[in-house]
Amino acid sequence: MFFKGMLNTMRKYYKYRGGIGVFDKNGNSIFERDINTLANNQIFLPTKRELNDPTEGFCNDDVIRTLFEELKDFSIEVKRQYEGLLEKFAKVGIYSCSNNVTNELL
Repeated sequence: MFFKGMLNTMRKYYKYRGGIGVFDKNGNSIFERDINTLANNQIFLPTKRELNDPTEGFCNDDVIRTLFEELKDFSIEVKRQYEGLLEKFAKVGIYSCSNNVTNELL
């Protein structure tokens, strides 16, 4: 009974939404988008670039890039693969939620 055990471990998670009068960078209503996703049993997964806070998803990789420069004769392939990994991460959708309804970060 896989599902029975799974149901016993299910928890509540909370997701805060923008509300009425909030628009994305293209001028589309976020509230309308959220209602449509609920009505269609879907979720919206923005990419890192589409997040509403410019500091979300920020990663300072200066140390890695400095290391690539210092080891440039040996790290060309590693640097290429790292850049490819960053490109893939840029296409991944992010869904932020909390198991605490009072989480200030949300």
